[in-house]
Amino acid sequence: RIGGRAVFLEVKQAAACVQALDRLGRLLETILKSAAGQKAGAPDLRRLEPLVEPALRPLLRRRQIWEAVEGLFALDPFQKQKIWDSFQNDMAFPQHISDKAYRLSRLSDLSQQGAKAFRKLCESLYEVVRTGIPAPVGGPGKEPFTLRTLRESYQEENGALGRVCPACVRQTLFDASEGEIDHYFPKSQHPALAFHPCNLRPSCSDCNGPAMKG
Repeated sequence: RIGGRAVFLEVKQAAACVQALDRLGRLLETILKSAAGQKAGAPDLRRLEPLVEPALRPLLRRRQIWEAVEGLFALDPFQKQKIWDSFQNDMAFPQHISDKAYRLSRLSDLSQQGAKAFRKLCESLYEVVRTGIPAPVGGPGKEPFTLRTLRESYQEENGALGRVCPACVRQTLFDASEGEIDHYFPKSQHPALAFHPCNLRPSCSDCNGPAMKG
């Protein structure tokens, strides 16, 4: 606040960042929708894989991700439907910023087993952002998209303002190699937003460090 008045940083999102994160979001959507549409039984990789973008299909074969998918599909139909509804509600949050009646879903809305399975799947997919989202097959870029890419693109898109920490808004610009990408809505409480492009922002090492985190 400046002079008792709230001041918002008018930042832009790099199109490449939004596109890369949206691709991963569509993968999560495909998994959740398939689980909700299947009443019982284990997931069938041969049926699920063709529904996924070719470049991202190998991700389903990663042990951590596939185990999370299996855990999700093992839930009862009611819980899988609640998770699907929760996901749809939360992914629409940017359109409801001024809607006082809107609220994000809570993990407590789900059963303990459902919340655990949902969070495990989202966290396993968030690790893909750390290691690198594969570039689209036949696309112009060949390099994987990582958190470093997101941070650098964010700063390039916003110039000097893109290097101002949105948490403390300190006047001294932090170095491009400092800090990490942080979540506005914590992914531990809102796993569906773990890699939502509107929920990720670079922050300085002090704000994202152990002394200030949380």
